[in-house]
Amino acid sequence: RIDVYDILDPVHVDFDRHRRSLLPPAVGEAPTYESLHPELFAPNRYIFLDGVIQSTRRNDAAYHEALVHPAMLLHPNPRRVAIIGGGEGATLREVLKHKSVEHVKMIDIDELMVKMSDEFLPEWNNCSDFEG
Repeated sequence: RIDVYDILDPVHVDFDRHRRSLLPPAVGEAPTYESLHPELFAPNRYIFLDGVIQSTRRNDAAYHEALVHPAMLLHPNPRRVAIIGGGEGATLREVLKHKSVEHVKMIDIDELMVKMSDEFLPEWNNCSDFEG
């Protein structure tokens, strides 16, 4: 079972600031800071697998960078990479940042997690802005 929750952290974002981040400025008014930077006021997305937290949107970059880059940088020329697990796609995203990579095989036994990540975490597994 996979559950997805979007939660506003009241320490950092209250509901009113989140709401302002979603609204365009009124005619003749300057845009609010919130509307100019909506990503700062978005709720944190939590992914649970069988009731156990798997990922959160706010911590994804640091976690996946630390998971991938040390191994990739220690190898003199990583060209072929296997990712065992990685259904969220963020590990793949980080591997593809290395220009030496020619082929990646990602294997995950949980097809539902891969599909849910495509739907609910598109920013984690979107590699369309990579060049190489």
